Amino acid sequence: MKRNSRVWRKLHSRRGESLAEVLVAILICAISLLMLSSAIYSAGNILDRSGQKMDEIYAGINSMEAKSLENVTVTDNQTLKISSEKNPTAPDTITITIYRDEATGLASYKVKETTP
Repeated sequence: MKRNSRVWRKLHSRRGESLAEVLVAILICAISLLMLSSAIYSAGNILDRSGQKMDEIYAGINSMEAKSLENVTVTDNQTLKISSEKNPTAPDTITITIYRDEATGLASYKVKETTP
């Protein structure tokens, strides 16, 4: 390494930093801390909202599993047609009941028992 380089001279210099350099360094640190704190605050808000949404989803799933009809819309005797690539002209038809939770928008179904 050249002994005449600026970095070498700066590292081995006994002179202090100028007031302007110190103020700029403090400003950069302050701005960095401000950005970090706002990122942490935003992350906390996102976590809170996602926790609330997950609670709503779990409540909807639980109400549909229990088939409690408080916030659930029941649509009875719907038909579901299932076709395959082997036989696309003759689809199988299944009769189902649809349960839809109004609060979360989740839906589930139950196949109607058919007597042969």
